[in-house]
Parts: sequence; C-alpha cells; structure tokens
Amino acid sequence: MVIQFKDSALPLHPDLRAAWQPIRITAVNEATLATFTTDFNKLLNSPLEFVPLIVDSYGGHLTQLFGMIQLINSSIKPVLTYCPTKAYSAGSILLSCGTPGMRFASPLASIMVHEAWSSADGSPHEQINNAKETERLQDLMFGVLNKNCGKANGYFESLITKNKSADLYLDAKTAKKHGLIDRIGLPVVEVSVNLKTEVAIG
Repeated sequence: MVIQFKDSALPLHPDLRAAWQPIRITAVNEATLATFTTDFNKLLNSPLEFVPLIVDSYGGHLTQLFGMIQLINSSIKPVLTYCPTKAYSAGSILLSCGTPGMRFASPLASIMVHEAWSSADGSPHEQINNAKETERLQDLMFGVLNKNCGKANGYFESLITKNKSADLYLDAKTAKKHGLIDRIGLPVVEVSVNLKTEVAIG
C-alpha cells in the first residue's frame, strides 16, 4: 500500500505524517492485539477517511483474531485491507474483514485457509473439552469468513473437505473468485494536505 502526499504547502511534520501510516499485521497474538487496538484508535481519530490495514502474516490465535474483528466491525470508518505477500490462517480471515470493495491483494500474494487446530495437553477430559472449544472457535471463524465473502453457511468448510482437510492455498485470482478480496493490485492513496494560516488582531 502506498500513501502519497500532494498539494502540501510545506513539508508535513513527521508526527502528522505518522498519523497516516497503515497498520501492519505480521502475527495475531496478545501483543499484536494490544498494538492493533492502539493504532486502530489513532487512525479512527486521524484525518484519513478510512483505516488502512496491511495483512502480511502466517496467522496466529483465533481469540485475538476475534478481538481485532470486533474493532473492525465497530469502526465508524471504512477499513481497507491489503495483502502484499501472504495472508495465512487467521491472516486470511482478517484480510476478508475489510469493507466490501476495499479488500486488495498483490498479484503474487498467497492466501491460505484451514481448519482450526489445537495442541493442548492434559488429561483425557481436558483434551475433550479443548477439542470442543476448538470446534466452537472454528465454527465462529468459518461463520465470519462465509459472511464476509458473501457465501452460504458451510461454503469454505466444503472447500476444505474437498481438499482432504489440508491447508487450502489460494492465489490472488482464486481468492477473488471465492470472495476473500475484491481487487488485485497495489492500492495507492493520495492525501491532500492544505495549510491555512489566519492572523487575528489581539
């Protein structure tokens, strides 16, 4: 994603220029959720008319993913998502959460969807409970994905079943076909900054 500044009367102060910087997600975990929340709120209060989000991630944890999704769904501004290289696992769900018409991927990007998994240890009863919770989170995950992509319930589950429950890798063209993105290419945003000065008599 490229954000270009034009029509500036003076070079923009670094603090102001930083207010337009996209959020970049490289992992989905406790730390990145905290940073994401802070950066997202800053962009909501910036002059930019939408929130730019770069997804370049191998994925992460579903619970933290749902925290990010809640912020996106509550946004008073449109959210632009862009995948420059990869959006795997939780990253692919996040990519799909952009505002319809504002979800981009590079022509060379790789996007991957798969079932949720857990590596929990413990007693047999604990493992059974962990399996049930993983299944619940997976149902939520696929529900979000199917809705974002305008597909019927069970659409992506069926695709993965046909893929023998293995990781489902998609190129940008195929991801667009399935509704995860809307456009293929690099989004270029032009920002006009006008300096207005007034002198008052004290």
